[in-house]
Order: sequence, then C-alpha cells, then structure tokens
Amino acid sequence: MQRALIATLVVLAGLLQAQFAEVAVRTDVERLKDRERQDLQGLEEAIQQFYISSPWEQDIADLEMYLDVQLVFLSMLTIGNEMYYKAQILFNNRQDQRYFIRDATFPYSPGRSVNLSSAFDPLASLLEFFAYLLIAGELDTYEILAGSPYYTKAASLAVVGQNDSYVGRGWTDRLRLAERLAANQDLRRGKAYFYRAFDILAA
Repeated sequence: MQRALIATLVVLAGLLQAQFAEVAVRTDVERLKDRERQDLQGLEEAIQQFYISSPWEQDIADLEMYLDVQLVFLSMLTIGNEMYYKAQILFNNRQDQRYFIRDATFPYSPGRSVNLSSAFDPLASLLEFFAYLLIAGELDTYEILAGSPYYTKAASLAVVGQNDSYVGRGWTDRLRLAERLAANQDLRRGKAYFYRAFDILAA
C-alpha cells in the first residue's frame, strides 16, 4: 500500500509540471530470446515515468504534450558485465513531430532506474535528447524561434554522448540532427506564423 501511494505521488508530481500530459510506450520483443524478453519487463513503465515524472524546466510547465514511444528490439549483446540492447525507436507527438532511430544501443537490466540526471546514461540521455527536440519543436509553434534553448540542450547532450565508447556513433548522428533542426530557421519561423494564423482563425 505504501509503495502504491508513493508511486501515485510521483505521478501526480510529474503531472503538476505537465510538459508531457500523456505518454504511451509500446515494445516489440519478438526477435529476442525468452530470457532477454523477461529482462525487459518494467521498461515500458520506466520510460513512461521518465517523461511524466522528470523535473523538467518550470518555465515550460504548461505544454501538456502527448507522446508515443515505440521500440522494436533487434538483438542483445553482453559488453563487460552489462546487457546492451539494440533497438529501433519511433518518437511521435501525435501531431507534427516524428523522430525515428534505426540503431539505438543501450544497457538495461531488471530494476534498472531510468532517471533524469546530469551524468550521461545511454538510455536516460537518449530519452532526454528527444524530449528536448520535442519541447523545442512545440515551443516554436508558440513564438518565433522559441525552441532555440532546447535545441542547444539537445546538441550539448549529444556532444557528451559522442564520448561514450559503446554508443558514441549514434550520438554523432543525433548531434547533426539537433544542429540541422536548429539551423532551419525559415521552416521554424514559418511554423510559428502558421500556428499564429491558425489561432486567429479559430478565435
């Protein structure tokens, strides 16, 4: 009972910040062995709680974004004492933002925590990176180039990720993605004008 109460309070704390109002996570583990599938139990909930309960910036506490995360697991390999999973991942805000990763690699084991932290973690930092892209894209619909600080956060995180000896290659691609999105200012300005006009017409 006490654990359930604590879990409920954590969810409510996240909802008060409300950057991500609803998060749905689905996994496809058909390509994995039975033991590997069992070790992934709890991952969907861990990812969902990461987005809903993380202490994101207070100045964006009213975004109330929706997010779908789909993971298709391809294989598992052991590196040192950890199990690393390879997966394809699709992030979708149910509107105008979709990000697809063809080859994501991260360690996971039963009971492993997935928390927002200043220390780099292949899985948590991956989730954080795409949170920043989604937040940046959403803010660009409110004001011209309002998402710039979050594209910068995403790029800075990718720079750190490049130094990881096991997953650095994927982070090089993510750095290019963040920089390309931030640099496309004509599209970003057009996005703000479009949503501004839409709001005027809907009023």
